[in-house]
Amino acid sequence: MNFKNLAWDSFFFDCSVVCLNIDDNCSLGELKDFCAGQQSFDVCYIFNHSQTGEFDQYLTELGAVLYDQKVTFCKTLSQAGECSVSEVVELTSPTQEIIALAISSGINSRFYLDPHFRSKQSALYERWIMNCFENPNGKVFGIYRSGILAAVAGATFADQGGHLELIAVDSRFRRLGMAKKLIDAVENFYADNSNHYAEIITQKNNLPACATYKACGYSLKECVEIWHLWKTNLQNRIGDI
Repeated sequence: MNFKNLAWDSFFFDCSVVCLNIDDNCSLGELKDFCAGQQSFDVCYIFNHSQTGEFDQYLTELGAVLYDQKVTFCKTLSQAGECSVSEVVELTSPTQEIIALAISSGINSRFYLDPHFRSKQSALYERWIMNCFENPNGKVFGIYRSGILAAVAGATFADQGGHLELIAVDSRFRRLGMAKKLIDAVENFYADNSNHYAEIITQKNNLPACATYKACGYSLKECVEIWHLWKTNLQNRIGDI
């Protein structure tokens, strides 16, 4: 198991946040020992990479809640942007319209689904889109229809790999191919900056998003369960297990 404190999350959410990674090399006994002896946190994100399923019942008994099955899609890029993208424009400064659409992309996120974090979800997604504006290796793209911002995407790159930070399409303009146009523009941005691959993360149960990414040539790289274990739940239950 790999355990670490998350300083940024702790500052942003104003509570002690830690992270625990579980893989197939971990045993249930190790997890039990950790939960019995380590309670110096307010919330622990538990990333379960194991494919065995043996940890799920114990985590549930502890009071942990499975809030996300995070799926990562990956695609190899050509050396230069090749897609001709109509309608897509680069957005160079943040507006309330851009921020509001970016926030809407987080309604399926674990930070919205967990009621402890929900009040901070809007600020978190605003921070993410602002990072794309402020990062020298980031860009924000959009599509307008009839003067309305219909879709937005924020992307960054590092270490020869691009990462789609978020993508959102206004509910009035869905199923019109806008997500694909934005992804094409983002891939051109990556490739023009000598990135060799691109990654996109979403939730397994976000079926429309998964279908869109597969249609754009992305392959499933990894699926990880993400549980939230709050100290209050752990303290209430650890002695009964």
